[in-house]
Amino acid sequence: MSFRSYGTVDSQNNSPCRYDPGHVCIFYSSIIYHKVAKFESAIQTTLQAEEKITPGRIGTVFFFPKESYQILHDKPPRWGYRTAFGRAEGLIPKRYLDMDDDGAEYESEEEM
Repeated sequence: MSFRSYGTVDSQNNSPCRYDPGHVCIFYSSIIYHKVAKFESAIQTTLQAEEKITPGRIGTVFFFPKESYQILHDKPPRWGYRTAFGRAEGLIPKRYLDMDDDGAEYESEEEM
C-alpha cells in the first residue's frame, strides 16, 4: 500500500466516492468540481524502491489543446501575462516586456 486516502468528494452534490490504494477513478474531472479527501503518503516498500515506484497519486489529461499550442509555441515565458494573451500586444513598450517581474532586465534568453 503506497498511500491512505478516504476517496474523492463531489462538492456540487457533497457525495463521497471511496476508493482503496491501487484503484483508479475515471470520470469527467473537468466537468465535475471535486477534491481528493485526506491523502497521506505511506512509507515506500523495498520492492517499490527497487521498481522506482514512489508513493502518491497520479492525474492524466487525455487531450491536447492544439489551438493553444499554435498560438503559444513560439512565445517567450510569461508572454500571456505581460500582453493579456495578445490583447495588449503593442500597447506595452518592448523594454518592459524584456524585463522579469522584478523590473530587472534579462541578461540572456536562457534566463527568461
